[in-house]
Amino acid sequence: MRTGLLLEGGAMRCMYTEGVIDVFLENEIEGFNVDTENLLENEVFTYKRILEERKKINKVVNKLTTDLIMYINLKLYMRLEFIMNNILKTEIKKHLFEIADEKYKKFHRGLCPNTDNILGVRVPILREYAKQLVKENDIQYLLENIDNEYYEEIMLQGMIIGQAKEKDFKKIKKWIKDFIPQIDNWAVCDVFCAGLKFTKKYEKEMWQLIQEYLKSSKEFYLRFAIVMILDFYIKEEYLDKDLKIFNNIKSDKYYVRMAVAWAISICLIKYYDRTIGFLRSGNCKLDDFTYNKSLQKARESYRISKEQKEELQAMKRSK
Repeated sequence: MRTGLLLEGGAMRCMYTEGVIDVFLENEIEGFNVDTENLLENEVFTYKRILEERKKINKVVNKLTTDLIMYINLKLYMRLEFIMNNILKTEIKKHLFEIADEKYKKFHRGLCPNTDNILGVRVPILREYAKQLVKENDIQYLLENIDNEYYEEIMLQGMIIGQAKEKDFKKIKKWIKDFIPQIDNWAVCDVFCAGLKFTKKYEKEMWQLIQEYLKSSKEFYLRFAIVMILDFYIKEEYLDKDLKIFNNIKSDKYYVRMAVAWAISICLIKYYDRTIGFLRSGNCKLDDFTYNKSLQKARESYRISKEQKEELQAMKRSK
């Protein structure tokens, strides 16, 4: 049994009939016949063509709508991220001002000539703040969103890198290499190096990284490499390599020469006989300043005996 719907045409009723056909077409109901006198069959085909065009337009509109929503969401996310990042920068800067010590600022500025952006936060306090930040935030996020306007902000970034517990050394290496160009004084350099405790875990990888900076002529690139050696690699199996490296460094930069002198003094303290043998040998190419400073810094140590201090004093080169 078939069910049919008879639509009567004529006058204004044609508009009603056309409306019903519209609904049929919109709901993809097909197979109906046009038997009315006033509604021509070619109008049905016209309706079909219009509906197909309407479907195409709807697809375009829907896609545009989806793309527009995605674009708006992306812009909102980017704006929110920008706001959150600025909040973090502002909060860190504000906290650094709060924990700064004016007396320490004056004292520390005297130790770091030509460094005018010191707030005066003591290193132990700054280190505790770095630990707190790492507990609450991802390291990559922190490094991307800490400003470098002030000395303590730069030092804070270095301390945060030192907190890394990443299993992927490539990521750690990138953080180190991105940070080193920001080093512009001995204090940031030395505190940064001392904090890289994971060097003990990645001894070979870090040794290879250090070699890259030994090739540089930049003052604090070289100091970074030398201080890393004196912090982590003055031990029996590396000693010959260490002394050879120090002997071959040629630089007139004050903080490089002082780093070499410091490192050789540590060699004297730990391996006196082997290091004194190097200094007495004809192979020693240290300039007079670095050579004498090495002896002086070793003599200042309580780990050097009275007899050794007298020997070192006698080895001093005259000007």
